Amino acid sequence: MTVGGSVHAPAALLGDPEPAAAAKSQRLPSLTLSPIQLEALELLEWRRLGEHVAGFAGTTAGRSLCRELPLAPSLQVSQQWLAQT
Repeated sequence: MTVGGSVHAPAALLGDPEPAAAAKSQRLPSLTLSPIQLEALELLEWRRLGEHVAGFAGTTAGRSLCRELPLAPSLQVSQQWLAQT
């Protein structure tokens, strides 16, 4: 859906459209992505990466959440998330 020149897409945009019921309660917030951001995610094959990471999860809910991982909004946030791992 386009809103004010940007595309509004759920976090699950790059994952399965119907995640497991257990993961639905832990859904990530919706993202507002511009067309260029969507194109970048496609070029990065973000969906494919999420599928690969999901293969390491031990539960259905974990796999669903891996498929929905958002790209960090900034380098600083990315570094913070990396520090938490």
